[in-house]
Amino acid sequence: VLSRATELLDSETRQMGDLIRDMEDQKALIDRQVAELAQKQDEMETLEVEMKQQQQRLEAKQLSARRDEARKFAKKLEEKEEILEDIIEKLKKDPTKKLLARSWDDIRFVKRDALTEAENVPSVLARQQRRAEAEEQRQVELIPLSEL
Repeated sequence: VLSRATELLDSETRQMGDLIRDMEDQKALIDRQVAELAQKQDEMETLEVEMKQQQQRLEAKQLSARRDEARKFAKKLEEKEEILEDIIEKLKKDPTKKLLARSWDDIRFVKRDALTEAENVPSVLARQQRRAEAEEQRQVELIPLSEL
């Protein structure tokens, strides 16, 4: 019955029907693509929010680590301060040349230890490593013209 009805339609009407069906198929395809794009956009926004949350957590951890590092360093400095205060008290009680010489040596040791500890703080080590890597990268980038 359908084939007979199609045969009875003139060629322009058939062509118009085919075009309408093609356009409906294309519209359905576009609608699916729009829906997929909207879904991907939602996924991207979700990922963006998660990334921001992770970044905030990381920043909080870094801040906490820096505070812990500062606390440990402050404790070590307080220990050095106590040693220096003991040296001063000893000098006040007995200001002899021998004790003065020994105290001077102790002060130099305390100073050296404090500087060594300051250089060995993880953030300082990381900064020095980044500088070294940057310097190395800069060295790699520079090529003399004679070698070209």
